[in-house]
Amino acid sequence: MILILFLEYRIEPAEYLFDFVKKNFLLLIGLACIMLLYLMPPIHYLIRKFPFLMNIPIAILFLKYTYIYIVLTIDLYLLNKKKNQNL
Repeated sequence: MILILFLEYRIEPAEYLFDFVKKNFLLLIGLACIMLLYLMPPIHYLIRKFPFLMNIPIAILFLKYTYIYIVLTIDLYLLNKKKNQNL
């Protein structure tokens, strides 16, 4: 459902990759957040693969989705603001 919000955003073409990323930075951040939400492994897998996460309190690890949703919400707000300024 969140991807529907990105449909109205126009991707600005660019000749070079660096220019493309610079022009479409907010869109790329939003799509990366959605990718993280779908592909985030469970906490037990993260702790098993990255043992240094044992030092972080488990309550903070449970908030990993909340952090991503906060970044996604800010990104959608900035995209909407940018779109309204261009009109």
